[in-house]
Formats: sequence, structure tokens, C-alpha cells
Amino acid sequence: MGALSRTKGRAAEQEIARILRDWLGQDVTRNWQEQAAHGGYDIDGIDGWAIEVKRAKAASMGPWWKQTCEQAEAAGDAPALCYRIDGQNRGAPPEEKWRVVVRLADIAHADVDRSHTAEISLAAWINILRETMCHPETMTAARPPAASCEAREPELGHVPMPAVAGAAKGTPEGQVAVSGLTSRVLPGGSTTAGG
Repeated sequence: MGALSRTKGRAAEQEIARILRDWLGQDVTRNWQEQAAHGGYDIDGIDGWAIEVKRAKAASMGPWWKQTCEQAEAAGDAPALCYRIDGQNRGAPPEEKWRVVVRLADIAHADVDRSHTAEISLAAWINILRETMCHPETMTAARPPAASCEAREPELGHVPMPAVAGAAKGTPEGQVAVSGLTSRVLPGGSTTAGG
């Protein structure tokens, strides 16, 4: 990895840490010591989540998600991949420029196949995190509550915790409507959802 790529990666990690810190009021930092020593996940400070950050000219979802899951498994946390493609969403607020991929089972109030994923905006994921931090009873069995629910009130509308709606009328076969998200199977058997 070249110096320019490392600088770009570090700036992306700092941006995600700042956004999460500002919106959630948590002590969110780059996990640079763990990265240097063991190649661990990128962002620390959101209890129960191993956050990997990627910024690139083009998405490389398969390898990125595999790396995110391996690092999360090693840490005993849920995987979250925050990514941003250069040049997309110009002029949008920073929290709308980023996308987040998580396992659907880690954010849904339902028994969902753990191989299914959801892709949502960073702003939507922040709202889900806030909901679960302030209302631990909304956690799934796999998600421990965060240490604090002191958080800055976001300026965006509240995005409620998604619930599996099941296959809705008009939903194409092989897809499932999930509270405004539609999942689809990706190569390799993983599933993504767009919102």
C-alpha cells in the first residue's frame, strides 16, 4: 500500500470517527495501535461493533466484507463496513456520503439468517445505534447494550429500528422487504439490502 493510499485511509477513518463521536457522544477513535500490531478493525469506541472503513475509487465489496467479518469475529463483535466511493454524493452532508454494510441479524428484531446483510446510509446506522444505546431492550440477543446513551440529537429525521416485514406483495422472488430495505443475494451467497 502506497503512502497516498495510507493517507487517504487514515483521513477516512478520522472522518468516520469524528462523525460517530459528534453524533453519538461516545469516545470514538481510530484503532491504530491494534491495526499496527495485529491488523485489527479501524474504529474503536462503539461497544459491540468492529468497524472497518474503506474509501476508494471503486467498490470491492467481497474482499472488504470478508476482511470486516474476520476482524469482527476475532474481536467477538458484530461487523460494520463503512465505505465511501470517491465522487459519489457530492454536496451531500458527510453522514450521507458514507454507506454502511451490517448483518441484518444485528439490527433487526427478528430471527434472520446471519449471512444476510443490509446496506444503509451512515445516518441511518447512527440512528439505529442511538436507538439501541438509549433503549437496550431493543437489542437483539447478539448485541450487548452500549455503555452510554448520552448523544447529540441529530438534525435528520429519526430512523426506527428495522423489523422484518416478510415477503411483501410485489416483492420479487428471492428478495425480502425489510422496513424499507430490499435485500438481494450477492455472489458468494451473501445478501445485501439497499435503502
